[in-house]
Amino acid sequence: MSEEQEGRQTTGGDGKKFFLVGLLGAAVGAITAMLLTPWRGSEAREKLKEGAQKAGAAAKEGAIKASSAAKERAAKAGKAVKEKAGEVARRAKRGETEKKNT
Repeated sequence: MSEEQEGRQTTGGDGKKFFLVGLLGAAVGAITAMLLTPWRGSEAREKLKEGAQKAGAAAKEGAIKASSAAKERAAKAGKAVKEKAGEVARRAKRGETEKKNT
């Protein structure tokens, strides 16, 4: 396995771990806040609702960025594969031409 392939494998896992740890941290923080809040129940629910909406918007923005980055990487990979395939085809064609000339 090449260094580039190894790098891709570890990078994908790190992003998932980061997301899961962030999600777990948010859940623990929300539970702690509810247990220790000085507000009445209705106030706490309203603040929790606002926080959830903000978190949802941030998650959506993160998903859009991740999707965009994935599309960009896929486009680059597709271009590289296309170039390599063209190179292989040219080499094969040169090989056939050399065989005909001998």
